[in-house]
Amino acid sequence: MDYLIKKIKLFDNKHNKINFIYKASIAYVCLILFLSSYIFLEAQNVSDDILIVGGDSDFPPYEFIDNKGNPAGYNVELMKDISKTMNLKIEFKLTSSEESKKSLQNGEIDVVPGMFYSEDDEDDFDYSEPHARIYHMIFIRDNNNDITTISDLQNKSIIITEGDVILDFLKDNNFTSNIIIVDSPEEALRLLASGKHDCAILLGTQGQYVVKIFKLSNVTVTGPPFYPVEYRIAVDEGNNELLNKLNEGLAISKNTGRQKQICDKWIGRLLENGITAREVLTYFLIGFIPLLSIITGSLIWSWTLRNKVSEKTIELQKEVYEHKKAEEKIRELNSTLKLLNKILRHDIANNLTVTSMALEMMETKDLKLKDKALRSVNRSTDLIEQIRELESLVSDSKNFKPLDLNNIIHELITFYPIEISVEGNCIVMADDALSSVIDNIIRNAVVHGNTNKVDIKITCLDEFCEIRISDYGKGIPDEIKDKIFDEEFSYGDTAGTGLGLYIVKKVVDRYEGNINVENNPLQGTTFILKLKRAIIAQY
Repeated sequence: MDYLIKKIKLFDNKHNKINFIYKASIAYVCLILFLSSYIFLEAQNVSDDILIVGGDSDFPPYEFIDNKGNPAGYNVELMKDISKTMNLKIEFKLTSSEESKKSLQNGEIDVVPGMFYSEDDEDDFDYSEPHARIYHMIFIRDNNNDITTISDLQNKSIIITEGDVILDFLKDNNFTSNIIIVDSPEEALRLLASGKHDCAILLGTQGQYVVKIFKLSNVTVTGPPFYPVEYRIAVDEGNNELLNKLNEGLAISKNTGRQKQICDKWIGRLLENGITAREVLTYFLIGFIPLLSIITGSLIWSWTLRNKVSEKTIELQKEVYEHKKAEEKIRELNSTLKLLNKILRHDIANNLTVTSMALEMMETKDLKLKDKALRSVNRSTDLIEQIRELESLVSDSKNFKPLDLNNIIHELITFYPIEISVEGNCIVMADDALSSVIDNIIRNAVVHGNTNKVDIKITCLDEFCEIRISDYGKGIPDEIKDKIFDEEFSYGDTAGTGLGLYIVKKVVDRYEGNINVENNPLQGTTFILKLKRAIIAQY
C-alpha cells in the first residue's frame, strides 16, 4: 500500500510540473501577444476623424469605379498608401471632376487626390507637391496622314474633354476654329474611331488606356507628347495642417519607392509573374513561437524606422520652409521691380513723350542742340523699354509654353518698313520675352546696321529650333564680335545703352539655348539662335 501511495504522489508531482510548464507557455504566448498589440497600437496612434476623399468616377486609369463598384486607380491607391502612413481614416466619394471641385470649396469633402495645378485656382485651393506629370498626345485614325505635328492642327476639327487645360493651349495658339468638347475620353475616342472629326487631344496615358481597354484598333498616336500638366493633391484653401500631413505622407511614399510601384501598376507595365501559392505557403509554414518573435521584432523595427523617417521628414520640412522663405523674398523683390518698371514706363515715359513733342514743335536756330536733345529723349525711351525686358530675367518661374516662331515673327515684322522674308517654322519652348529677343536683333540691324533687308530662316533640328537672322547692312567688325553681348558694351555713332544684346543673351540663356554671331556671306551680319523644341524626350 505504501508503495502504491508513493507512486501516486510521484505521478501527481510530475503531472503538476507538466501543468506548470503548460500554463507558463500559455502565459508567455499571451504576454508576447499583449506586448505586440500594445506596440502596434502605440505606433499606429489612429485618428478618429474620417476624411472624405473626392474625385472622378470615370477617369481611368487614375480614378474610377471598377466593375465591383469599388473606387480604383492610381490616385485611389496612392491616397490609401498616404493615409496608412499618416494614420488617417479616409472614405472615398467619387463623382465628377467639376463636382469634386465644388464639393471641396463647400466643405463637403476634404481632399481631391488628383487635381491639375492651375494658377487660376490658387485662391480656392492649396496644392501638395506634384506626384505626377502628365503629357498630352494627339490621337488620329490610322489612315490620317494630314496630322504629324502640332503645327498641322490649324483649321482641323479637334475633340477635347470638358475641363481639360489643353483648351488654354489651343486658344493661345489660335487653334480654336473648330473644337468639339465631350464629357469623357471614351466618348472622344469612340467618336474619332467612328470616322468623325480629324483628331482628339487627350492626356496620353488616359487615351492609351481607353484605346487598349475598348480595343479601338483604328486609333493611333501621332507626334511627340507635349504640353505637360502637374498632377497634385488638393485641399481647401487655408487647410495647412492637412496639407502638411499629405505632403509628408507623399514624400515618404516617394522616398520608399511605393509611389513608383503604384504608378508602374496602373500606368506602366504590369508585372506578369508573381509569387506562387506554394511559395507563400512555404514562407508561412514555420513554428508558432518563432513566428511571434519575428512579428514582435518587425513591429519594434517598424516603430524605430517610423521615428527615423519622422526625423528625416522634419529635416526635409525645414529645408522646404527655408526654400519657401527664399521664394517669398524673390517674389517681394519682383513686385518691387514691377512697380519700378510701371513707374518708369507710365510716368517717366509719358514725361519723355511730352518733352519730345515740345522739342519737335520748338522753334530754335540751334538745330544741333535740338537734335541732341531729341536723341537723348529717344535713348531714355529705349532704356525704359530695355528695363521692361530685363524684368523677365528676374522672374522666379520658368512657365515656358510651346510657341509658334512663325506667328511671333510675322507679328513683329509689320512694324518695320523694310523687306523681311521668313522661311520655315518650328515650335519652341519659351515665354513672351522671346518676342523681345527677335525684335531686338531686327531693330539693331535696321538702326545700327542700316540694312534695308532681313532674311529669317527657321530650321527644325532633332531637339532644337535654329533661327538664322541675316541682314545686309554694314556688319559688325571681327574684333568686337566677342564683346557685343557684354553688359554696357556699345559701338559706333548710333550706339545705344549697351543693354540690348546683353538682355538678349541672358534671355536665351534662361531658355537653355545659345546665340552666336557671324558674317553674312553676301553682306552684313547673321545672328544664329538655337532654342529647345517643344518636344518631350521622355514620357
